[in-house]
Amino acid sequence: MPAKRFLLPTLAALLSAAPLFAGGSAEQPRGASVMVGVVVRDSDQSWQMAQEGAAAAASELGDVEVSYEVPGDTTADAQARIVQDLVSRKVSAIAISPVDSSPVLTEPLRKAAAAGIRVVAFDGSLGPGGPVQVTSASPGVLGATLTNMIADQIGDSGEIGIVSGTPDSEYLGALIEAVKTELGSHPKVHLDAILYGNDKPDVSARETVALLNAYPGLSGIIAPTPVGLAAAAGALKDAGVSGKVRLTGRGVPADMKAAFDDGTCTQMLLGVPYDVGYAAAWVAAGLVRGQVKGTPRETIKAGRLGTLVVDASLSAAITQPLVVTADTVSDY
Repeated sequence: MPAKRFLLPTLAALLSAAPLFAGGSAEQPRGASVMVGVVVRDSDQSWQMAQEGAAAAASELGDVEVSYEVPGDTTADAQARIVQDLVSRKVSAIAISPVDSSPVLTEPLRKAAAAGIRVVAFDGSLGPGGPVQVTSASPGVLGATLTNMIADQIGDSGEIGIVSGTPDSEYLGALIEAVKTELGSHPKVHLDAILYGNDKPDVSARETVALLNAYPGLSGIIAPTPVGLAAAAGALKDAGVSGKVRLTGRGVPADMKAAFDDGTCTQMLLGVPYDVGYAAAWVAAGLVRGQVKGTPRETIKAGRLGTLVVDASLSAAITQPLVVTADTVSDY
């Protein structure tokens, strides 16, 4: 299957690389025309969220044209072919969520850097000596933040439930454990049950209804995935309990605007990979403009996400998940 390409005419300066991926082109000032190839892993809808996050950041950063690249299959070979095509098109930069760090992919990226093209990774590593990589907030940070948000909404007292994604996800499992731990700081908030919607809208909605039926005294729900949050919002509205059973989680603004408008949801965290796309655009813009060097212990401004700190492995993790409210949901 051929790669899919979508041209997105908005955005401002992006991308660069660290040590072995250092490009030779000069820094570009704000306002300079930049073409960036954003390469995701596959055609799953979640990767479209990364593009939406980058586009949101782009509107804050300035002018840039982005070519959104979707490989025909989830392999390093497919991504490498896209990289080679981007080099032939002489793009200014490449932002990639790598399938792996094999030479099949890293060698074309090194050649791109040698040709003066800036490279940055997001939600994945290109191995030792690779460029700065933007990663999502840790499950511990997300779990604690969501717990405090729902506790605040229900007056720090009441019953809550979780409508999660897949039960075999290590990331979501760690997030749920963080919720349980943080509940120790909220002794009057009780976790009734954890149900799984398998990141399918119909299953997530059905599990939300099951939670309402099983626990009539339920005060709030945490849905830690964008699919689950949108489905839970619809189920709460259909059940006539919008605003009575409070809802929070991680979501995509475009999917949740109606829920904010009708009061079903009043706060949520920006969903992954929307947030890594957003953060990657900010990091990349700084790299291109020379405002970011991509060195260990460097602090990088990332717009509404606050600051990122680059660690010794050149990973820049989101440490301040972005809270979206009814007042800000239309900003995306």
